[in-house]
Amino acid sequence: MHKLSIAFLLLSIFIFNSCEDKKDSNNTKTKMKNIKPIIKIFTFKNTKGEEFHINTSNKKVLFKENSKPISIITFLSASCTPCIHEIPYLNILQKEYNSKIFISTILLKNNMKKDKLDSFIKQHKIKYFISNSKDSSNFADRIVKDLKLSKNFSIPLTIIYVNGKYFTHYEGIVPIEMMEYDIKEAINKIKKG
Repeated sequence: MHKLSIAFLLLSIFIFNSCEDKKDSNNTKTKMKNIKPIIKIFTFKNTKGEEFHINTSNKKVLFKENSKPISIITFLSASCTPCIHEIPYLNILQKEYNSKIFISTILLKNNMKKDKLDSFIKQHKIKYFISNSKDSSNFADRIVKDLKLSKNFSIPLTIIYVNGKYFTHYEGIVPIEMMEYDIKEAINKIKKG
């Protein structure tokens, strides 16, 4: 009888501990559901004083002031020849798909003053948003980390987002036909839902 009591006691302890583990496991799951993603907001301003803000969270990039479904971000430097050669392509795409895309260029490795940036925009006839912001390097670091690229990534770096979600990217200059093909694919993806 004594052995039976000990066995019953051990079984009770085992069952009680199992229930406690499930309770702790459920609490952990509840806590994990309540963890909110880290959101970082980056602010960019052009020479006209217009601002746009980018919220990044879980590899999603949302443009607060942009309602267009496709966003194209390009990182370039004013002293980079391939970057300069990409500007006319971006102008054409902005004009052709104006109702669907928002193009923004983030200048890197430059600390241009407003008058020099205005001159650069005028010289290259840039028809889309361009910023030389303090947040440029931090934003580039975040994007490069999300894309798992080297910190010494090639520029121009162009990324296409559809409704804030990554779609594709290009390192270095690419033919306008390639970008246009991907924009049309993104539009088709939006139409299909």
